[in-house]
Amino acid sequence: MSGTAQIGGSGSNEGNEAQNGGGVHISDGIFNMDSGSITGNTAGNNGWAVYVESTFTQNVEIQGGLVAAQGGDTVHVDSTGLAFTVSGGAVMQTDPNGNAIYSVGSDADKVQITAKGTVYSRGKAVVYEDAGLTFPGPTDAGLIILQTGDNAPYKAGTNTDLSPTPGTAAVQWALESGTGGIRYK
Repeated sequence: MSGTAQIGGSGSNEGNEAQNGGGVHISDGIFNMDSGSITGNTAGNNGWAVYVESTFTQNVEIQGGLVAAQGGDTVHVDSTGLAFTVSGGAVMQTDPNGNAIYSVGSDADKVQITAKGTVYSRGKAVVYEDAGLTFPGPTDAGLIILQTGDNAPYKAGTNTDLSPTPGTAAVQWALESGTGGIRYK
């Protein structure tokens, strides 16, 4: 899809399959979601729910609703200019081997969890492919909820709750040995 897309209302986008962007594929466009759901989709490559590729400086924002996947990257952002923001609603990854948000070719701070946005992941919450970039964590009332193994999920809202963990040419946020977070009920 090129151009502008606004997803809202009580509609859902589910059960689709594509090479990139099982639910939604945005190519050099604007995408805002304020309600509804993108769930149950798959992709052969990247972005099981949402795939964004752009050289524009337009922002992509989840303001409400649910974007979820079980496997791969829930949201895959392949961009040099835009910011991907979760300011409401939730991005969810239910596979321990998956990524909630995966960012390629972006600068630090381009993934933002803010306001009432929530990212839940049984795997990695936010991953930057480019070495040396770090995710600063959520701001305002934004939340990252990580669940590992059979442990209860944890909630984190400050840098002291989570620590950046270097991976292979990537930086992710993970709980330190399953501690340091606040149990989320």
